[in-house]
Amino acid sequence: MQEIVASGQWVYDGAVTKPVHIVEQDYDFWFEVAKADDRLEPGEVPELNDEGRAFYVLFSDPPERPWWVESIGFATAEAAKRWAESKLPSPVCWQPVAV
Repeated sequence: MQEIVASGQWVYDGAVTKPVHIVEQDYDFWFEVAKADDRLEPGEVPELNDEGRAFYVLFSDPPERPWWVESIGFATAEAAKRWAESKLPSPVCWQPVAV
């Protein structure tokens, strides 16, 4: 499962609106990439929260799934939002995501 749970916009150079999304997944994206490339460390395990989920940031509008995420994994959507906001030069205006 891979779905957008939060979307927002920020302003680049004072004039251009850019997207940012929080993606929820039921697998550790980077663990699976390393596994596919046969680069797992001995004893390495996926990093998921207690519900078996991880949250990632996507700084562009997503193309077709699966999306290539652009951050480390976070245990909560709020932690992913805080990280995204810390990387951007202007505030993010988050909008509700339709369910």
